[in-house]
Amino acid sequence: MSVVCLDTQVLTWAIQAIHGQRSPIRPDPGTLTTAEKAEWEERKAQALGLLSKIDDEGDTASLPAVVVGELLCAVPVPRHAKLLGVLGARFLVHPYDAPSAALYGQLWVERHKDGTASALRAAARPRGAINADLMIVATAMRWKAVRIYSHDGGMKKLAEGHIVVKEMPPKPQVQQFLFPKPVPPTKP
Repeated sequence: MSVVCLDTQVLTWAIQAIHGQRSPIRPDPGTLTTAEKAEWEERKAQALGLLSKIDDEGDTASLPAVVVGELLCAVPVPRHAKLLGVLGARFLVHPYDAPSAALYGQLWVERHKDGTASALRAAARPRGAINADLMIVATAMRWKAVRIYSHDGGMKKLAEGHIVVKEMPPKPQVQQFLFPKPVPPTKP
């Protein structure tokens, strides 16, 4: 049994998939193109598949507290307590504590010295996003997660050499669950 972390976007897609129109986090449908809507639906299906995979493998899905904070930014304040209860019941929420902060400081220095942070800034990634991602990586490392699931290329670059960052697996095919591969008949 291993601990795996989810990044904010993966968590957002999972909440959307589970709660649909009742979700506290939804994109404005008028702002998405047809292709973007299709991608959003695909990502939601992948997020659900990922949660099933984590459960099936006996792993524990965790959320760094920074991820929870990022998520709450998109939710009306009166709904925070309810969402925190839901997240706490489904996920292990890891705090950003002093050992996490020490790892963050080490990662920050390393990524500024090796040019990763500068390259991300040059690619228009906000400094706050870089810092939040480093805090998420540090929290995952501190709590001994084996991987982070993220759709964020910047996160992958910041975590490189410290913790594995993986994309969500492809959307499960319905027939895989309902109809396993047929077994060829054996000859007598």
